[in-house]
Amino acid sequence: DIITVKVYFTKDLPPALQPLRRDVDDLLSEFKGVAKNKLQIEFVDPASSQTEEQKVAMLGIPPIQLNVLERDKQEVAKIYLGMTVMFGDKQQVLPVVQRTNNLEYELTEAIIKVSSEKLPQLAWWGKGQFDLIKQAIGRRYEMTEINDKNISELAPDKFATLILASPRILSENEINVLDKYITSGGKIIALIDRFDIGQNLSLTPIETNTVDLFTRYGATVEDTIVLDSSNAMAAFSGGVVTYHISYPFWVDVKHKQFNLNEPLVAELETAVFPWTSPLLLSSEKEGATVLAKSSPVSTAISGKDAKLDPQSASAELKNGPHEEKTLVALLSVEQGGSSKIFIVGSSKWLTNSTLQSFPANATLFENALDAFVMGDALIGIRSRESSSRPIADLSDTARAILKYANVLIGPIFLSMIGLVLYLIRRARYRAIRLLYA
Repeated sequence: DIITVKVYFTKDLPPALQPLRRDVDDLLSEFKGVAKNKLQIEFVDPASSQTEEQKVAMLGIPPIQLNVLERDKQEVAKIYLGMTVMFGDKQQVLPVVQRTNNLEYELTEAIIKVSSEKLPQLAWWGKGQFDLIKQAIGRRYEMTEINDKNISELAPDKFATLILASPRILSENEINVLDKYITSGGKIIALIDRFDIGQNLSLTPIETNTVDLFTRYGATVEDTIVLDSSNAMAAFSGGVVTYHISYPFWVDVKHKQFNLNEPLVAELETAVFPWTSPLLLSSEKEGATVLAKSSPVSTAISGKDAKLDPQSASAELKNGPHEEKTLVALLSVEQGGSSKIFIVGSSKWLTNSTLQSFPANATLFENALDAFVMGDALIGIRSRESSSRPIADLSDTARAILKYANVLIGPIFLSMIGLVLYLIRRARYRAIRLLYA
């Protein structure tokens, strides 16, 4: 069956946009080389006729007005940079292609959507400020909010994956429904909070009986909070001044701290987990895989006694016993056969405010979701296009070496130049003396 990609680009683009056109052509050529006669690519200039302009307007592809300098005069040019992916009576529209660094993923996603009979259905159970991540996954999945009225419909044959976001105390019936979903082959992304963080960094323990449920399947979310020397910067207000400092409670997981043998996380560069609890994996349960862990210079403290201000956090990190902590795990449930649980000891890494500061977090979540629903089709593409490339943490010794090297290289280099010039002048002086002696 043939999928058609129509490229609605203005034929005579301004010089500044010519590289974009070439990059799009190259990428589509690669798609065509793989798909051969199953992919048809058409180029249409919407400005070629009024009829074509009306067609693209109905598709939702808007004209873009740009100020261009041509023949020493600044003019306003109307251009089109849209695309559509069509299959049968289905189509996906990319209204404006501004750059190509994410185009491979968007095209692959569009092809999967139009060639699928129907969008997979997800279930979201929980409340909180998750609008940004819901919008992101809503582009390719149908999502249903689980509540008291439809909880009886929760079953693996209807919902491909359940996202359990910060659950609190569930009734006995709700626990039974959740347990049955798992043992029937369901897949769950479990975001389990043990603490609420309020204003002025106040901490309130959360009571949730889902901890006992997931303990039975091999992972216990401990009632402690992780601090790590590998952490992100946080903003704190001091009167009229806002200052950004390193905050140990915001654990920054770097590339080497992910499980490089697991496709789900192998290509990730970073993810930040604010106020997260560690996981304790059972040695008696098979099929538990660590996906991400804290650095070796990390510790965990009891939430009951935790002080969350930066000064206290730094002191606790310095004085605590240092060891790696499991932060993200993947559980395979024997009873369900295909049942899997992606579990994290926090939901705060996916809230609106966190995603605005650390958008790379969404990649980890979407990788888990796509792996559960579609397999590995999109994971490699999305992870490869991650724009975050954090600098690796250095040891104190390496940091000191670099520091003194930077201090000494300049003077040494200048001294060598001076020595070379001195030797050259001395040689010339001797030559002149020999010539006129």
